[in-house]
Amino acid sequence: MAGGTGHGTHKTKKARFIGISMENLENYFIVGGILGGLGQLLFVVGCILLMIKVRNKGTFLMLTAAVLSVLFSLGSFLWPYYAAQHGADFLARTAGVLNVLGQLPFILFTIGLLLFGMTLGKKGQQ
Repeated sequence: MAGGTGHGTHKTKKARFIGISMENLENYFIVGGILGGLGQLLFVVGCILLMIKVRNKGTFLMLTAAVLSVLFSLGSFLWPYYAAQHGADFLARTAGVLNVLGQLPFILFTIGLLLFGMTLGKKGQQ
């Protein structure tokens, strides 16, 4: 082949994904955590405001789900530190349990949203 294979003749490029370099990767995780926490705080505040304006089973379930979501997020962040002290097997089992339990707030919220939606009158009847 004319010109060879090109091995060693080009500069090595750093792997980049959407402009994210490995040097700043930790900062992206920090910002992501802050945005996630802010989103959960707004989620709880929104559910509290809705519960104040409309008190029914649906809004109660939505608020309960929002609070559980925050608690489960904190738990999933803190629990591995405790579980790791009891071995890899315990850590793996608890991670599986937390994965299942972590879905409950989402399910509760959607049930609450459905109940809330069913209590609203049809369009034009309000």
